[in-house]
Amino acid sequence: MEFVPFRKILPAIAKKETRALLVLQETNGLPKGDYVFSDSYCSDPECDCRRTFINVLCVKGALKGLHLATIGYGWETVRFYAKWMHGDYETGMRMAGVALEAMQVQSDYAAPALHAFRRCVFDERYEERIRRHYAAFKEEIRRRKAADVPVGASGPKAGRDDPCVCGATKADGRPKKYKKCCGC
Repeated sequence: MEFVPFRKILPAIAKKETRALLVLQETNGLPKGDYVFSDSYCSDPECDCRRTFINVLCVKGALKGLHLATIGYGWETVRFYAKWMHGDYETGMRMAGVALEAMQVQSDYAAPALHAFRRCVFDERYEERIRRHYAAFKEEIRRRKAADVPVGASGPKAGRDDPCVCGATKADGRPKKYKKCCGC
């Protein structure tokens, strides 16, 4: 199963709804900078895992361009995941809730990124957004499969002068241009 970034499948929604965090000074080991929390979902249209991988990326600051962490989030119960994993309760425990994803590469900043996510990003509204993204992603994947369109095919690419797809903004609140942010 391949996890594909939401922004590659539904870029217009991702552009408006991707969460970002501005850290003004080093906090709990997380350096000053702009961080984006990019959600990804399983591209198998038949899979109903009800999970997301959230990649924490630094888009501005000393760590610019660094993938800090991959956070796994499963919003169902341990029992749901244990059943989904054919009775494997231990795996079900790892799949439920918020945690660093064990099978993904993590940087030295993974634990501080997870702490910042739990403290500053993850709330009831974010959880609802993730569930909406999951449903929209799966619907689009199924539509593409029915139309025989490859999953990896994305919509129109962002131009260099367009607002950045990650949703980063300048200090005055205006969106950053793609060429000055993720389009380098």
